[in-house]
Amino acid sequence: MKSFNHTKGVHTFQRMSGCEWDDETGEAVIFKQKWDNNREALYRERNNLITICPEMLKNFLNYGRTLLVKPVLPSFYLLQKTPSSPVTCHATGFNPNKVNMVWRKDGAEIHEGVNRGEIIPNNDWTFQMSVDLEISSVRPEDWERYACVFQFSDVNQDIVTKLDKAVIWTNKVSHWDHGITFNRVKSILQIIGGLLSLGLTIAGCFMCNRKRNGAASS
Repeated sequence: MKSFNHTKGVHTFQRMSGCEWDDETGEAVIFKQKWDNNREALYRERNNLITICPEMLKNFLNYGRTLLVKPVLPSFYLLQKTPSSPVTCHATGFNPNKVNMVWRKDGAEIHEGVNRGEIIPNNDWTFQMSVDLEISSVRPEDWERYACVFQFSDVNQDIVTKLDKAVIWTNKVSHWDHGITFNRVKSILQIIGGLLSLGLTIAGCFMCNRKRNGAASS
C-alpha cells in the first residue's frame, strides 16, 4: 500500500489459491512428487480448500449481511395543517424499509379513522412514511390515550410517539400554541432589533469618521 501511496481509507485484501494438474507436460512432476510424499501438508491444504475457506466465506457473508441490515432509527414528527385536520405521524430516515407503523389507543391498534401511507425512498438510501389519524371525534382529554407506534419487522421493540399537542408542527396558530408562537416571534424581533442596533452603530461610526476626515482636510 505504501508503494502506491494508498495508506489511508478502506482496503480490501484478496487471496486465491489452488492448482490444476496437467499430465501432458512434465513441468509439475517435481511438485507432484513433493506433495505426494508429504501427506500431512497435502491433507492440510485440502482441508483449507474444502472446509476452512468455505466456512470463513460463510462467516464473512453473514457478518456483512448483519452490518447491511443494521437498523437505522428514524426521526419522528407530528404534523397538522389546522386544529381540525388529521394528525400525521411522520417517520423519516429509517433503514431497512421492512417496518410497520400504526396508531394505537390504550395500547390496542386502531383502524377506524386511520390512513396509512406508503413507504417512500429518500435520496440517502433511507426511507420515510406517514400515518394519519382523524381526531375530529377525539375529545381533548382523550389525546393522551393515543400513540403512534413504529416497529422494524425483525426487531421486537416498539418506538412510541405519544399524541401530544405541545409537540405538533402546525401551519395555523391555535389556542394551544399561542405561547410557542409568541416565543418564536419574540426571538425573531430580538434578532431584528439586534441587527438594527448593530447597523446604526456602524453607520454612526462611519459618519463620525467621515466628519473627522473632512475637518482634518479643511
